[in-house]
Amino acid sequence: MKKFLNININKNYIIENRVYIFSLILFILLNISFYNLTKYYSIHKTEERIEDFLQNVKAIRNFVSNSQKNEIYSLKEQNVLDKDFFTPVLMSSTYIATRINEEYNELSRKINRPPIKIRFSSTNPRNPNNMANNEETKLLERFNKKEISVYKKIVNTEYGDALYYAIPTKITTDACMRCHSDPKNAPAGLIKLYGDKAGFYEHKGEIRAMLSTLYPMETEYKESAILFFVLLLSTSIIFLFIIIFFSKYNKILHKNNDLLKQRINLEIANNQEKDLIMLQQSKMAAMGEMIENITHQWKQPLSAMLTQSTGTLLQKDLGMSDEKAYIKTIENVVTNVNYLSTTIDFFKDFFTGERVEKIFHPKILVDRVNNIIISSIKRHSIQLKNNIDDSIKIKSYENDLIQVFLNIINNAKDALVEHNNLTTRYLIIDAIETKEYLEISIKDNAGGIKEEYISKIFNQYFTTKEKNEGTGIGLFMSKEIVEKHLHGAIEVENVNFEYNNIQCTGAKFTIKLFKK
Repeated sequence: MKKFLNININKNYIIENRVYIFSLILFILLNISFYNLTKYYSIHKTEERIEDFLQNVKAIRNFVSNSQKNEIYSLKEQNVLDKDFFTPVLMSSTYIATRINEEYNELSRKINRPPIKIRFSSTNPRNPNNMANNEETKLLERFNKKEISVYKKIVNTEYGDALYYAIPTKITTDACMRCHSDPKNAPAGLIKLYGDKAGFYEHKGEIRAMLSTLYPMETEYKESAILFFVLLLSTSIIFLFIIIFFSKYNKILHKNNDLLKQRINLEIANNQEKDLIMLQQSKMAAMGEMIENITHQWKQPLSAMLTQSTGTLLQKDLGMSDEKAYIKTIENVVTNVNYLSTTIDFFKDFFTGERVEKIFHPKILVDRVNNIIISSIKRHSIQLKNNIDDSIKIKSYENDLIQVFLNIINNAKDALVEHNNLTTRYLIIDAIETKEYLEISIKDNAGGIKEEYISKIFNQYFTTKEKNEGTGIGLFMSKEIVEKHLHGAIEVENVNFEYNNIQCTGAKFTIKLFKK
């Protein structure tokens, strides 16, 4: 029980504070997104700066290859320089780019900036320092196979995280082949400096080296941290305003809800009072019908008792008294009194009886109703057929069901009386029992309800009778009683059926009472 209460309390807490809980979840999700976004920003910014940095390295190498080396070759052809002249300081783009990078890092150290080192790697380098390791050799193979055009990953260094970024150098061209094909074609100064093995026998169109760098991410991390802090601060302020707004809004809402609840409770009380009045009006209308029926029913037994008692007194005065006839008269009077007493008891139970749920037989209940209205339906030549099985039982409220039966039967009786051309008038009551519910149907052969009326038949104050003849409460209250008091369902439809070899058309009311 405690566990159940705790679950309910938690649910209520969540419902009451759903805006704040949702805001908190959204705040956390947004800041996780901002964190990932700023992290991506730092990596993307680092990549942009590396690309700019490496673009400068490429520019230096292109200048050496396309301008500086061509100028030296021109000077050789003019015999200003010896044909075998070679120096890496002027003619090796790799050497020059590496030396410029070293100078750059030296200057960076003087202003306390982490170095940005570049490295040229090859499987056939002239400088042993540029010999590719296993990982670099695999990357070169992938570059040559065109599987990748760039390779990058974050690595940890003595200066913190750095982005390792590698790209292939330019493809070997005719100009490159002067110094990288057969040693016989190379300048003697180059052979003298590096020998005739390393860096030769390359092939045109191949990627013979790659350029990589380790770019420190400290600056980018700081920028992304500032950006994240700004976003965090902004969202915190926004959500703080949202919480303050909803806090004030909730106070107003709770106040309005309390006022609304008071109004609703007042309306409910008024509606309940109206429903009670309407129920009483419906009951009074049913009572009026019952009193009218009782009046007709009592005339015969009262008249019989009066005739028999007067006859007995006359016989006694004339000295013709017969003991057997006297006893017979007394028995008849007792029978009629019992009948009248039963009628009064039924009327009293219906009017003042407590609303108690109990088990009863619907067939017996219909018979009791029939006993009250029998004189009225006989007077109008109506045959009431109670086809409910004797064995069927249901647990429900007797008086509520009696009122529903009386309302439906009286409406059916009025409809049948309106049809003067009917030779036989039927009221047929059936019942079907299942495991889930008991279905009781009441149908007549009065021709059915007009199509424009059938959807309104249970509406409050709706009646097809003259103003002074109908209130429009009976069927409305029957629906209210079945659905709200008996927790069942009621519906009406027009049906065609055969009874006693006669084709009939009429209205069929179906009451469905669910078992508990």
